[in-house]
Amino acid sequence: MKQIGAGLVMLSLAAFVGCSGTSSTSSSPGGATGGSPKASSDGSGKATHADTKATHSGATHAATEKEPIVGVAEGKFELKPPKTTQDIKQGEAKSIEIDIDRGKNYEGGDVTLTFHGPDGKELPKGVTVKPEKPIIRAEDKKGIKVEVQAAADAAVGKHDVQIVGKPEKGAEGKATMTIEVKAK
Repeated sequence: MKQIGAGLVMLSLAAFVGCSGTSSTSSSPGGATGGSPKASSDGSGKATHADTKATHSGATHAATEKEPIVGVAEGKFELKPPKTTQDIKQGEAKSIEIDIDRGKNYEGGDVTLTFHGPDGKELPKGVTVKPEKPIIRAEDKKGIKVEVQAAADAAVGKHDVQIVGKPEKGAEGKATMTIEVKAK
């Protein structure tokens, strides 16, 4: 019973003190919010979502009310290639699905994809993607499948492939997938 009580006290203390993620020994008034809770934007004296700043490893990011905690921001899209490395043998091809996740009220229309090496230039030697510029239509519920081909002389090893999605209107989105070309 003492252990449970001690655990609850420690948990309460951790919640009260908080964690700014920095190694600084001083803290500004109001802790991680960077100011006094009395200066809240709604006049209630309580920190609101728009007042909060999150800190991690010294980087500060001010939250806004339009940024989702989870998911895609309103009016935006996100490309979702496979998260795992895709193995392809020299001289073979593999069908790979690239999904798209559209945020609420997305109105960018069709999204045209292009594929590049990690430097934004050409794909690795002997690696091609067909079709070269596939289009994910606005009415498509999911993404599309592309065929990644490794020529017989394709460069062996792991390669990052940068995927750039250009919508009809709005900002482009980028994602990276990793392929590993293996010797025959």
